[in-house]
Amino acid sequence: MDNQNPINKRCVDLLRSFGLELLVKSPTRVTATTQSAIDNIISNIPGVAVSVVNTAISDHCGQEAVIRGKHFERELKITKQKGKSTTDAVANLVEMVVEVNPNEGDAYPLGALPMGTKIHCVEKFTGTGGYYVHAAGSSATILRKMGDKVVVQLPSKIEVALPPENMCVVGQLSNIHNDKMHIGSPNRLRELGYRPRSGLFQLKTGRFGRKIYALPPVKEIVQEKKEEPEYLTLTLSVTKRPSNIIS
Repeated sequence: MDNQNPINKRCVDLLRSFGLELLVKSPTRVTATTQSAIDNIISNIPGVAVSVVNTAISDHCGQEAVIRGKHFERELKITKQKGKSTTDAVANLVEMVVEVNPNEGDAYPLGALPMGTKIHCVEKFTGTGGYYVHAAGSSATILRKMGDKVVVQLPSKIEVALPPENMCVVGQLSNIHNDKMHIGSPNRLRELGYRPRSGLFQLKTGRFGRKIYALPPVKEIVQEKKEEPEYLTLTLSVTKRPSNIIS
């Protein structure tokens, strides 16, 4: 990009005012008479590895950006069929790891977060909004990956396997001392929305012979398929109106 051009300089200054940078510096569109970086990548994430790939498909080149991950190999296979040259760009992803540097309070897909990240407001089904971890002061933990799913440990220690496209919010919910609040009287408990309970709740420890069972296995969440509505076709047949009817 020509930084001496006043329009280009104004564009760069505007992006920098928002903390953004143009990462592609080499030309991405080359013709017989001109060269320009018309295709670009804009980011505010430091340490992004950017490269320009000549795909030979058009006069525009492709751009690759790897964020805190391992580079992947790209193999270009050129074949000739009936005297015509065709180019097939085949991307071989070799141990591709794309992980972002999460900011607390921002929303990310589960598959883009590193292991051990504390999260909350996790989607159960893609695009349906937060379903898990809503209580004050609670958080879930990303444990590992199981095939094409991400295993998340909920505050109840139950593990669920969710699709990597599901969104979540990074960090722990506020008001972490909510469960340590001193109530003082039953009336105060009613003000907080809790109804009276009969008896005293005591957590059983197994000391008196109660069996302690292991946690259930990982529950894999499968995306629900929407059933297509059944359409009814109605046919209306109109006969000729009799001539002896007086209107």
